[in-house]
Amino acid sequence: MKKTIIAYITIALLIPIFHSCKPSEKRLNQKAIEVAYSILQDSPVDSIKVIEIQKVTAMKYAEIVLEMMEAMEYDYDNRYEYAMEQGDIDMAEKLRLEQETVTEMKEYCFVNITNNTLNDKETLLYLVYIVYFEKDYSEDLYFLMTPKFELHELDPFGDNLIK
Repeated sequence: MKKTIIAYITIALLIPIFHSCKPSEKRLNQKAIEVAYSILQDSPVDSIKVIEIQKVTAMKYAEIVLEMMEAMEYDYDNRYEYAMEQGDIDMAEKLRLEQETVTEMKEYCFVNITNNTLNDKETLLYLVYIVYFEKDYSEDLYFLMTPKFELHELDPFGDNLIK
């Protein structure tokens, strides 16, 4: 009987601890709206609706960065070709060097994704998808938010979260 009572008391004490470790969906939505308002502070926003919030693990972050690097690589290719067509050798060389950095990051992400070496359990960030309304129209907005409910700017060359 004593063991049963102790077990119930232990469970009753642990439940609030477990719930406090993970933000509730309602709190997460509210914080996402607050971050969105801070992003849109110079816009006349009437209301904001959270459409979806996804957890971003290291694996998902690497996939996002990889996609970003692929787009950047394509852009650098086009700009390099244009510079060569224009005979701007200095600009072409500068773009080639910058593209090397992009290619290295792309390869780093690809290797980590294919080798499955990244943590796919721990939440690094949240990818937030909202719609905000102004007068007669609405706009979609995506942003990354930290577990401390702060805006995270994606900068894989500066603040790279892939470890």
